[in-house]
Amino acid sequence: MNNWFVNSTDVEQAFLHCNLHETIYMQQPAGLEEDSNKVWRLKKGLYGLSQASRLFFKHLAARLKEFGFVAAMSNECVFVLQRGTSVLIFCTVVDNILQVGNNPELLLVQEVLSKFYTVTDDWPVT
Repeated sequence: MNNWFVNSTDVEQAFLHCNLHETIYMQQPAGLEEDSNKVWRLKKGLYGLSQASRLFFKHLAARLKEFGFVAAMSNECVFVLQRGTSVLIFCTVVDNILQVGNNPELLLVQEVLSKFYTVTDDWPVT
């Protein structure tokens, strides 16, 4: 794998990008000055919400597929983009993306992702 690059990206506030498709209520956080007898109806995913990771994954997978990525048959969290002899592989773990490829020009995918999410590059990985 000579001349391949490995980069890491973090999607900030990932779960807030996903609309909930079910009705979920939560108690107000401790210390809030409003009426403590009220509950909140969630419209977006939050960290700690059991559905949040799956909702974000579906959202991210849809964006990657729009760009031309194909999910690996062996692991749905791995996506592959092939353009001629160039290959870019995305491995997703919750809101982290590990990128492996043989052509740095394919990192333009990063620009596409930044249209949907606030992303932080933690790269290169050693």
